[in-house]
Amino acid sequence: MLITPRLTRMYTSLPSSRSTILRNINLLPSVYSALVKMDSFAFPFNLQAQLAANLISEHGFTASEPQIEALEEGLGLQTPGETWTTVGTETAMLDPEEKVDLLTFIVPKFGVVSDTKMSDFAQGIKPTKEVLMEKGLLEADACLVGSELLARDFLSGEDVSKEDFGRWITEMSKSEATSILHARKSFKTKSEEELKTFVEEREERLKREVEEREQMMKQVEKAREERTMYFNEQTGKMEFIDGDKE
Repeated sequence: MLITPRLTRMYTSLPSSRSTILRNINLLPSVYSALVKMDSFAFPFNLQAQLAANLISEHGFTASEPQIEALEEGLGLQTPGETWTTVGTETAMLDPEEKVDLLTFIVPKFGVVSDTKMSDFAQGIKPTKEVLMEKGLLEADACLVGSELLARDFLSGEDVSKEDFGRWITEMSKSEATSILHARKSFKTKSEEELKTFVEEREERLKREVEEREQMMKQVEKAREERTMYFNEQTGKMEFIDGDKE
């Protein structure tokens, strides 16, 4: 199961997420009740595992009815409301992994954050992207950074108004915007490399265990054969003890 190495890596490398993972692990069936409906070609198993692991490690995720409904809307399994329609339109240029990360940020907010703030988040993606492009970021990069900053700092900040967020983004320097982008991309690269290393080490360990098990079986078989044979000094050969050879 692809989710196992992801959750194991998260549990091992992110001590702060361990209690959340242990608490939420029983919510996996609720997540997969939505994911199982997805076309594996449109949304491959590795992305499904990434999304499931991300949600399980999110402190605010409870698999509540509003969250599962939001998950299904975000995945296109239900007719999307205005918020998801806007989010889908404004983030269409993100790659699949980035969309999964954004879903991870957004889904846990449903049922917790007001509908007005969710709407402000969706409506804020376009102007935030435009401001970041003015600071030198390419459109796709501005979309990635802008949408995640909105999700992380606006949606998660109870006392952060859209005006506060707008001022912060506007006053952000070009170097700060570029630095945030580089940090985001380096984090993604590091995570991918860590997961690749973890999977490779796991596969190597499993391969070694299989080889050791096969070697042990051969030794057992050899010992069994030797116990049913003896060396005949007259013929100079190993022969089966009477009754052991059919």
